Amino acid sequence: MNCRFYWGMLLFLGVSTAMSEDFLELRNGNRLSGKWLNPATKKPATYRFETSDGLQIEIAAEEVASMDRQGKHSDEYEKRLAQTPDTVEGNLELAQWCSENGLPSRQKIHLRRVLELEPDHAEARRKLGYRRMVDGQWRTAEEEMEEQGKVFYNGRWMSKQEKEVLENKKKDKYATQKMTKAIARWRNDIGTRKNDEAIANIESLTDPLAVPGLTAVLKKEKRQSVRKLFLKALGRIGTPEAWKVLMVLAVNDSDEEIRMSCLDILKVHPNPTITEYFISRLSPKTSTNVQVNRAAQALGELGDRTAIPALIDALITRHKYVINPNQGQTTTTFGGQTGSSGGGFSFGSSQQLVYKQHQNEGALNALKKLTGVNFIYEIPAWKNWYQSQHFKESQ
Repeated sequence: MNCRFYWGMLLFLGVSTAMSEDFLELRNGNRLSGKWLNPATKKPATYRFETSDGLQIEIAAEEVASMDRQGKHSDEYEKRLAQTPDTVEGNLELAQWCSENGLPSRQKIHLRRVLELEPDHAEARRKLGYRRMVDGQWRTAEEEMEEQGKVFYNGRWMSKQEKEVLENKKKDKYATQKMTKAIARWRNDIGTRKNDEAIANIESLTDPLAVPGLTAVLKKEKRQSVRKLFLKALGRIGTPEAWKVLMVLAVNDSDEEIRMSCLDILKVHPNPTITEYFISRLSPKTSTNVQVNRAAQALGELGDRTAIPALIDALITRHKYVINPNQGQTTTTFGGQTGSSGGGFSFGSSQQLVYKQHQNEGALNALKKLTGVNFIYEIPAWKNWYQSQHFKESQ
């Protein structure tokens, strides 16, 4: 074997015959020798590595091509290296042995050496990931992707624009987590010596990244005045995500004053999406009877006349209830439609599923507010009136 190449390879690897090391090969072609510090993690997001000169570094997993672990094969490798001639055949033999014994970085070194000796060697090219192009040139998949302007990120190839989007999402996720912790801290500071500072911080919130944090504290907070503070912050932010929180609370929250506060904010920013949400909550498939009436009330407050047909259909709704006779409890379930009020069937050994029809005062009040007329719960009369109004408008 060419001794100059043998020692050159050892120096290139950073290996001494007296000590075996781990070898980390990066996707950019660089190789590091030293010690892998977090091998217990099967698929680490980050590789912690100490180089031969004692420098400790962290490298993202997507930047790592392969890792050779130190162990029993290192000594055997060194013996074979010393005994194998520096020829095409010798390097192919060593490359095959490295492949079979979990030394991928060193396998590639010998395959690359084959290409130095015989640049057009097809087997070595294929094992290194090259493909022969129509122009007769050899290129790796990485080279093809790079020629297309793509970059390797998060374990796959993508456009630079997509990488930028993902990086921004990662930054936003970190910023959202940081904001959520800050909002939780400010909430806890209300009523303490830091009260004024906490309120000032909440009243200055306008960042859309604050919505998850505000949602989280609204679920836990019981103090009405503090909850209103958070609702106003959502109103200032004014994104679709912020509106969604206010819309859900306007139907689901048990505190009427909180529900009305949500509607007061939403009325300032009317848009079809808000109306559509409350219309969707008029259905027994999505809401209890109480929630149907709250959604109808919300539509009346918004003043959007496009909701009139849906409100007419919601004047009378039919809801499911599970009755537990032995416990004297009744539980509302979703699902049902307008129809007869009677009927029911057994549900398990002690439960019974029954349907109950409701005349919804919330829907009637909203219709009266939007139309200025009152046909009570006579749905056909309401529909005839509505059709006549459309006919007049079309004349």
